[in-house]
Amino acid sequence: MHAAIGVLFAIPALTLVGGALLVSRLRGFGWWAGLVFLLYLVQVVLAAGSEPLPLSFHPFNGALLLTASLVLLAKVERRRAQPVVLNTD
Repeated sequence: MHAAIGVLFAIPALTLVGGALLVSRLRGFGWWAGLVFLLYLVQVVLAAGSEPLPLSFHPFNGALLLTASLVLLAKVERRRAQPVVLNTD
């Protein structure tokens, strides 16, 4: 069950980084979206049980992933709270 949910999280992770790279309004979030995607990939590698890295890093990386996701969420919400300026020239 844990592995299946982890695989499903690939969809939002890819959407985040893809949107930040392709949509011009979202380019300011590219660094954080990229970090979330990178931490997600590390999480998958750690969950796969690779021998050189102890499995005990999996929960620690999960905490880093949660922190980066919450920072990205705060940045998105802060941007949403700003008034929209329409250029009517």
